[in-house]
Amino acid sequence: MTVVSRLNTRIPVLALVLAVIALAVASHAVEAKAYWFADVSIEAEIEADGDLFVKESRTAVFEGSFSQLWYTVSMAGHYGIESVVVYDSGKKLDLSNSGQEGTYSVVSNRLGTVVTIFYQAQDEIRTFTVEYTAKRAVTLLSSVGYLNWTFIGDGWDAPTDRLRIAVRYPEGVMHGDVVEFSGYGCSVIESTVEDGPVGVIQAANVPAFTPITCRTVFQRR
Repeated sequence: MTVVSRLNTRIPVLALVLAVIALAVASHAVEAKAYWFADVSIEAEIEADGDLFVKESRTAVFEGSFSQLWYTVSMAGHYGIESVVVYDSGKKLDLSNSGQEGTYSVVSNRLGTVVTIFYQAQDEIRTFTVEYTAKRAVTLLSSVGYLNWTFIGDGWDAPTDRLRIAVRYPEGVMHGDVVEFSGYGCSVIESTVEDGPVGVIQAANVPAFTPITCRTVFQRR
């Protein structure tokens, strides 16, 4: 009887030890899960009618398992987003509300547009590309054009190693017509105007939740 009693008292202790070990392993797995962006490259083109075409490629490094990416474009003061297309490592995804892997959905309201990308990634590197046209994002007056656009919103919860934003001006705009081109929102950021003309913003080690905005003024001919 004594032996049986000892066995009975050890079983709960053993179960408790196993539970603690399992909890520790699960906690470690959660802590080990992380992602960040090794590179973000944005190509934008100011069109003659004031629309802004944007092509943004994000190279993500995943440590752990991930399945969704949310891409938000704020549209306060503008006329909406059109022609949204998404690629996963060069493969065009299907527009769908199914939530299945290899698809993306687009939801718009008066505050902006949210693009949700559905995929499966496990300890790998993937590049997601989002293309869209922002209607009348550029203010066009008789002699000047003005753009103030937040290309990187404050909702990204992961840092970025390298960032490059290139803004191409409409046909007919010369290098000397660019009155102002600047990028702000990050402590270490470079803004230059290259031949084309093309305004270029570059930054490194951009922290999470850091918005990057471009402002430019150019003369119209």
